[in-house]
Amino acid sequence: MVRTCIVVLGMHRSGTSALMGILHHLGVDLGKVMMAPTEGNPKGYFENYRIYALNEKIFHCLGATWADAFLLEDGWWKDSALTGFRLEADRILDEEFTGEGPFGIKDPRMCVLYPFWRPSLERRSDRLVFILALRNPFEAVRSLCRREGIGERQAQLLCLQHMLYAEFYSRHEPRHFLSFDRLLSDTFAAIEDLTRILCIDPPHAYAAVKDQIEAFIDPGMKHQFAGVSDAGEDYPANRLIECYKLFQHAVEGGSTMPSDLGRFDDLRADFTAVRDAFITPEIRAHIRHGVEWTLCRDAKQADPMLSHEEA
Repeated sequence: MVRTCIVVLGMHRSGTSALMGILHHLGVDLGKVMMAPTEGNPKGYFENYRIYALNEKIFHCLGATWADAFLLEDGWWKDSALTGFRLEADRILDEEFTGEGPFGIKDPRMCVLYPFWRPSLERRSDRLVFILALRNPFEAVRSLCRREGIGERQAQLLCLQHMLYAEFYSRHEPRHFLSFDRLLSDTFAAIEDLTRILCIDPPHAYAAVKDQIEAFIDPGMKHQFAGVSDAGEDYPANRLIECYKLFQHAVEGGSTMPSDLGRFDDLRADFTAVRDAFITPEIRAHIRHGVEWTLCRDAKQADPMLSHEEA
């Protein structure tokens, strides 16, 4: 049997949980240890907790967090400090996904951290396919600002980065661009298209679990509404608008045109140039040292014996 790994990529608050919930009802293996629902996502995240936790550790090791992922520099995945984490990633995949059917992975952090996971996923699957979830990014930004309390410009930068790198890292594998709005309004057709295009054969037919999916999906899952005209004309909003339009072309056309790929490359190079102009290697080193100090302090506070022995 061909083992397919389905990687869902999308910015926080862009509909990835709704999509993964449907795949769960269709019988796609999401692992054993799942993230619990929260007030911010009461129907659940359908996200493997151990993968999420390792991604958090990777960010911290490199002096970043999910909310300031743009602090990572190009080639970060080659850092020798990640060696132990690679072994942990292998162990997680071996222990969480023990079946023979399709298995799925979803964590918005994967948009940025996928290069770290790629070797492990390739070794444990016969084929990798990607689903890129698309939501109006300014709706996702509003939702993120409301839930996490971060600034609008920071959320726009994160959204731009996640969209650009999700597109780039998935470019050489079978992939499908899926609109969140269509997923909510015409769920059956949206799922039928993605399973056909990506040649996914889920354990359960849609008709067999139709009632469960209809009970799970409802338009009320979308709470924020925004128009592109609300975005403004400054950086990064102007680049985010263009990136969104390129994604829309891919949704409507079923794939990315060569000219659009070139423009994606231009936007990514532009993002990198702006990032590196403001975040120098010296600043990264300073931030990383601060994160390491904080983690060490927190570890000591959590272990009274360690604190006492070093006092």
